[in-house]
Amino acid sequence: MFLKGRGVSPRFFILVCFSLVLLMLDYKHYLYIYDQNHCLSGCIELLEPYFFHVYTHSINKTPVMEKIEYQQNGFTICESWFKDYSTGIDCSMQEGFTIQDSWFILTLNRETKNLMLAVSPIPGHAIKIKEKLYPLVLFAFTNSIITLTTNFSLHAP
Repeated sequence: MFLKGRGVSPRFFILVCFSLVLLMLDYKHYLYIYDQNHCLSGCIELLEPYFFHVYTHSINKTPVMEKIEYQQNGFTICESWFKDYSTGIDCSMQEGFTIQDSWFILTLNRETKNLMLAVSPIPGHAIKIKEKLYPLVLFAFTNSIITLTTNFSLHAP
């Protein structure tokens, strides 16, 4: 029962403020995946400030990983990891080169609003978050284009 003179408004206001604080504490980031028809085909929770785009190099047939950091307004490709450094490996605009645990690592700083990827027919094309792989064929057919973004939209990204 309500006390006379107190009203509902102050209690309601406190409840709304408390709910907003809880929502802000549990804020999660997602990677939204759109197919070539600009339809949302999936989303993946981003558990770290970066993820890896994993694929097999089409010429060398060796593993490649691109470390991609995300922000609210886009992505930065910050490293490319190669198991083999030879023909067909992009080394333009690199800022550094190291070797770590048999990987050749190029340090990059390539910013983009969205990532557009062609889904490879070669097995192993995926997004890697922590140790979990999300094969891109779960979101689109091979040889089709997908767009990755951190902003949800009902329209084309």
